[in-house]
Amino acid sequence: TVGVLEEECIYLNRRFFTFHQKKRPYIILKWAQSADHFMDIDRKENEKGSYAISSQASRELVHQWRALEPAILIGPTTALNDDPHLTVRLANGPSPIRIVVDERGCLPEELNIFNEEAPTIALVGKGVSPRYSCEQLQLDSSGPMAWLSALHKRNIQSVIVEGGSGILASFIEANLWDEMRVFTSDKNLNKGLKAPLQKGLLMHETRVENDLLKVTSNV
Repeated sequence: TVGVLEEECIYLNRRFFTFHQKKRPYIILKWAQSADHFMDIDRKENEKGSYAISSQASRELVHQWRALEPAILIGPTTALNDDPHLTVRLANGPSPIRIVVDERGCLPEELNIFNEEAPTIALVGKGVSPRYSCEQLQLDSSGPMAWLSALHKRNIQSVIVEGGSGILASFIEANLWDEMRVFTSDKNLNKGLKAPLQKGLLMHETRVENDLLKVTSNV
């Protein structure tokens, strides 16, 4: 007897199949947005610090997700503006490997992502001299396919992308994503940084405190 619950088995092992068939990690894009579809406040020049849009329960859920995936990725703008730790602190479980895209090799090493709370990998451009104390992977070219190829060679099977609009847009435009997990708050920002448009087949929808979580699949 063959083919028993075949679709369910493929879905259960979707990270494995994506890694081996597509030669890249399974990509989960995650962001939080206001009811009027902004993902950040309207910042003044050089204004730093993160702004919480989602609820405490949603943030705890995100930390549970972090503990279930081997790696988490952000870009240089998020690293500079938000200075995130990208560790598991609001749930139980191991912290993922922190991936920062820094093709120009210009981030200050005082950022939290370079501390010793969890391993970090910096993706640096071709010809950039090693300058960080963490592991560095030199890219053959620029863009999301180059990032994923480097992580595939590093044997990283899945990645949560928690970057800003630029990093998220690069994955969406290249069609290099598998899931979108989007929290929509019940509050409006009226202005700010526009969130990407969620795409794909709706797989799951639920309320998390005052947030609506929608999970879509790139079918």
